[in-house]
Amino acid sequence: MSSVLVVEDDTFLSSIITQELSHAGHEVFTAFDGKQGFETAKAKKPDLILMDIMMPNINGYEALALLKSDEATRGIPVIVLSNVGQSEEKERARAAGAADFLVKVDFEPKEILNKIQQFLGNAAK
Repeated sequence: MSSVLVVEDDTFLSSIITQELSHAGHEVFTAFDGKQGFETAKAKKPDLILMDIMMPNINGYEALALLKSDEATRGIPVIVLSNVGQSEEKERARAAGAADFLVKVDFEPKEILNKIQQFLGNAAK
């Protein structure tokens, strides 16, 4: 079973994603800001992280920088979730170490599952 950390300050969206991932057989951890997300990632070492950008305390870019600079978490793929979908934001996320970028308003929960399977399947090879 794969584990996924969902770092999202919108509790409604977090619960939808968590429910979808759980039903698909993934173990799911949640965090509601970047600081908590980084700490949870270090403690739980998930197989993949879904992370929002605009969050309180530490935003997604800052959390991504922490994750990628820490020996224990740098190898975990991070898929950024954001309502900001400009190409500059996507490039900034990828430059910071994000594996992929999904625009919240453009995806269905099933698409998240497909994207996760794509990354976890590649990691297993």
